[in-house]
Amino acid sequence: MLYCATAAISWIVELIQLDGDEEAAGIFALLGLPVIILGVVFMCMLHYKCWMALPQQYRFTTPGKAVGFLFIPFYNIYWAFVSWPKLSEGVISWQRAEGMNPTDTKALALTYAILFVCSLTIGQVPGLGILIGIAQVVIFILYYLKVVGALNAMPKKS
Repeated sequence: MLYCATAAISWIVELIQLDGDEEAAGIFALLGLPVIILGVVFMCMLHYKCWMALPQQYRFTTPGKAVGFLFIPFYNIYWAFVSWPKLSEGVISWQRAEGMNPTDTKALALTYAILFVCSLTIGQVPGLGILIGIAQVVIFILYYLKVVGALNAMPKKS
């Protein structure tokens, strides 16, 4: 929900900019900054916890790297195609090893990675950022609902 609020603030700022009022957009962005920061923090916590829920033998990387490398400029363009798709692959591998029917989230992971990169690059084009942002929110929700659901359905081992 907080991720949706974060996206909505970004969209409103962009709409105000499209209207030509840069000062109002700046003020609104500044007022919305705490919500945006909190949204990013919680999104990162969710991603980290999903990676942590995977047993080590199914992890491509550590949870810290999975999240932290997304903040490295330019490298994050590559890392987006590692962090989300490899999480999906790890969940699928674990489900197969447990004899369960795998929840295939690879397409959603790849789509989210593409949208992440688009938001960093062409998402800065006025108006286009809103469209990319809407798609990103929808895919984010679908992806994490499936991944978290799959992880929660896994047998608990003590």
